[in-house]
This record gives sequence, C-alpha cells and structure tokens, in this order.
Amino acid sequence: MIQEEALRGILGRIEGTDYKSVSSGVQLMEYGFQLQQWMAFSGSQVAECKEAVHKARRQAMVNLVASLKANGASLSPSLQKDYVNDLCGKEIMLYELAGRVNATCTHSLDFIRTCISLLKAEMQQTQ
Repeated sequence: MIQEEALRGILGRIEGTDYKSVSSGVQLMEYGFQLQQWMAFSGSQVAECKEAVHKARRQAMVNLVASLKANGASLSPSLQKDYVNDLCGKEIMLYELAGRVNATCTHSLDFIRTCISLLKAEMQQTQ
C-alpha cells in the first residue's frame, strides 16, 4: 500500500533536523539508523509506486484506445502518451515523491558519514 503521508512525514522530519539534535557521535549514529529505516521504507514505496504507475498507464491506454475506436477518432502517438500521463498524474507524483524521499535519505546518510569522520578526526587531533 502506498503511504503518501508517511513519505511526506519522513521528508518533514529530515527537513526539521538541526545541528543541535545530532551534534554528538551517538546522536549521529542513532539518526543514521533512523535514516536507514526510512531509506528501506521509501525504497519499497518506490517499487509499489512504480507498479501503480504502470497499472494506471495500462488502464488509461486501454480506455483511450476503446474510446477512440468507439468514436472513430484518432490521436497521434505523442498526444496519446501525453494524455495517458496526464490521467496518471497522481500515481506519477507519488512515484517521484517516493524517489525523492529515498534519494534524500541516501544523501543524508552520506552527510552523516562525513560528520562522523570529522568527529573522529577531531578526537584524534585532541589526543
């Protein structure tokens, strides 16, 4: 099941994270584990959303072809594609959202790794 609110909630949590809430090594590790969980969830959401887009496109195309045939009308392939994509706007938006959440988690984890490396280097310098 696609969980739009959960995806938006993850983005909100990441956007709302400030330096003070993850300023120690332990906090960075905890946040990193949270990001991994969100990344796994958003990855599964990407897969579900992609399937939903394909199903919606397939059904929209079947409906369009039947309507064109019933009315003796025609539409160029490029206009058919644009029309079908417009009909699947919500599914496409959710697919993009899930992908953005997943990418944000990935980039955030990279940043956490950098921060932990910096803390480690600072600790080595003070010893």
